[in-house]
Amino acid sequence: IKVTELSLKGNNIIGAIPNSICKMTTLVTLGLENNRLGGPIPNCIGELSELNSLFLEQQSDYQSFWGTLPRSLCNLTNIEILNMVGNQISGPIPDCFGEKQHVLKDVVLNNMLLTGPIPESLCEASELVKLDLSYNPLTGPLLECIGFKLTHLTDLLLMNNNFKGTIPHSYCHLSKLRTLYILQNLGPTPSLNGNITGTIPKCLFNLTSLSELSFYRNKLSGSIPSSLCQLLLLNSLNLESNRLTGTLPECIGLLSDLNTVAITNNDMIGTIPL
Repeated sequence: IKVTELSLKGNNIIGAIPNSICKMTTLVTLGLENNRLGGPIPNCIGELSELNSLFLEQQSDYQSFWGTLPRSLCNLTNIEILNMVGNQISGPIPDCFGEKQHVLKDVVLNNMLLTGPIPESLCEASELVKLDLSYNPLTGPLLECIGFKLTHLTDLLLMNNNFKGTIPHSYCHLSKLRTLYILQNLGPTPSLNGNITGTIPKCLFNLTSLSELSFYRNKLSGSIPSSLCQLLLLNSLNLESNRLTGTLPECIGLLSDLNTVAITNNDMIGTIPL
């Protein structure tokens, strides 16, 4: 029997993933999410050469996977979806991940314990649509190459990490982007604002597909340009707790889809446009 899909979602399965699962070399989909599984992810996982979707998300209060991300993940050349939300997996993202993942669409690694910088190899996964690395203690700068090479991205979620530096102007090339979250990158001192500094690149307001934009709780300076009003699909704008100055563009009242605007705790002046 050639098993192509193994989905055991939402049971009370306990224990670890056995190494013998790697003998199921015809697997296309492996779904073990929302169980009570624990232990490390088998190093042999990279032997599942046909694997297209890997779901190891855990929402259990009792157990989760731990250890590090196996370097053998880099051998999964057919992987399109990788979801490991909510596990106690630590250490770096392998610096080879992305180099051979040319059909990879979704990477969801939030609410984990990943450290180190985002590897530049991830920018070689040029078909990526969603990249969610939120709620990890990742460090380093925001990668320039994301804007140059990941031009299919619709969702870029990088909140609650330890990133520092400025917002790359290259992100202005992400013309399909709908959601951009670069917020509350606090570093080792949660009582202070984050470590993202400089001004908001004005060209970001040319990304007319944007519906959600948040740079909450950083150290961004400068003013909000009137080109913001080009974002006709914008639903939520959160620039709260930065060092922004100037006034809110009067044309913001023309954004009929806009439901939420948060700009408190800045150094802005003027009146609220009607």
